[in-house]
Amino acid sequence: MEPSFNIAIVEDNLSLREVFAKHLTHEGFDVHGVASAEELDEYFVKNRANLLILDVNLPGEDGFSIARRYRNAYPHIHIIVLNSIVTGK
Repeated sequence: MEPSFNIAIVEDNLSLREVFAKHLTHEGFDVHGVASAEELDEYFVKNRANLLILDVNLPGEDGFSIARRYRNAYPHIHIIVLNSIVTGK
């Protein structure tokens, strides 16, 4: 049996977080979604992730700060930082 690959998604937009989680779960990954750095920290008390997918603009601590903090604490963790730009027409 292959070891699981765990992904933690930090996205404050519930709809986006659910879409990411649904697609990644469908691809066979273990996925946990949270809305903030505080929730991610709580998750990491008892769990680990191989990959963090971070939104840049989050309430409280931003994605870049989370990335730095987790890279220092877990040097082998993979990190993807996402940013979206919405323009009106």
